[in-house]
Amino acid sequence: RIVFTGDTLFVGGCGRLFEGTPEDMYESLIGKLAKLPGATKVYAGHEYTNSNLRFARSVDPDNLKLKQKAERCAELLYTMPSTIAEELATNPFMRVDQPALQIASSKTDPIEVLGEIRRMKDNF
Repeated sequence: RIVFTGDTLFVGGCGRLFEGTPEDMYESLIGKLAKLPGATKVYAGHEYTNSNLRFARSVDPDNLKLKQKAERCAELLYTMPSTIAEELATNPFMRVDQPALQIASSKTDPIEVLGEIRRMKDNF
């Protein structure tokens, strides 16, 4: 299985909230994409992986899988495909229910966590 996520889900990140809301992005990421089989290959519309993973490590520094993925991707010219399982384990925008992201955002509601983490990424 393959999913082309365009500007919604990136490897290690998500799209900006230009016209949508944190609720819209949450529904897309968690309500839809997270429910795909873990082995589903993810192809995003842009190659922002290394920048996304640098940010992800700043808000989720103790995530060993994220550290390993960042080290592996730093050596690659092309980092796609990822998989839904990898994104669920390493992408902060798909981990908004996790304590590390709640602490980093000073929020507990997953939608508010997503909005705050996205705002932080916009200014990273």
